[in-house]
Amino acid sequence: MHRLIFLVISAIFISIGIAEPGFYLSSLVAILLFSIILLSISEESGAKAKTIVTFTLGFTGLFIFIVHHGIPAGPAPAVLNGFRVIAESIHFNIFIFLFGLYLFVNGISYSGVIGELSWKIVKLSGGKLTIILVSIMILTSLLSGIFDGATVASIMGVITLTILLSSGMKSKDIVMIMLLLVVCTNVGGVWFVLGEPTNILAAEKMGLNPLFFLKYASVFSVIAIIL
Repeated sequence: MHRLIFLVISAIFISIGIAEPGFYLSSLVAILLFSIILLSISEESGAKAKTIVTFTLGFTGLFIFIVHHGIPAGPAPAVLNGFRVIAESIHFNIFIFLFGLYLFVNGISYSGVIGELSWKIVKLSGGKLTIILVSIMILTSLLSGIFDGATVASIMGVITLTILLSSGMKSKDIVMIMLLLVVCTNVGGVWFVLGEPTNILAAEKMGLNPLFFLKYASVFSVIAIIL
């Protein structure tokens, strides 16, 4: 593990060193290559090692990309001056809020409640697949308006897969249902201010009250969910 951490830190410094003179694309390619190599090395170290590699190198790549393509606060900045640019062009409070939602929902997922909920849905529906799917779609649409849609989709996707795979459904039909789940996440995410990052940005930039989304967006969201 110590060797892996040393390699990850080295990869970060090398990538930033390549980007500093202005070779941003080469730096992002280097991060991609480092990620592939280090993920292969960490294969035997387990999920924790892979998480370290993915998170640190992914964040480094995102940082370099934002510095280069973000909204400039002045002349084109160097990478080491990028924190100032990011601070002036990005709403950190929104990202922190979304990250908090992500942690909260994933904490629920790791607690084992998700598996329990999936079988509770099966039990309450009497094992009828149509009722199960309709229940999951409605639940996904509702939760997507309160929590970050992508996070809800990933968790509800696990529930859906767990149920569908145990039912012996064909893989083609499972893919179609999973696509429908993504649609529910998107149309359900607009009914409240917390559902989508764009909703939060619109509320902050335009001074919209949370009730604005309930009053206007929820009507279209409900119609879309029913359809």
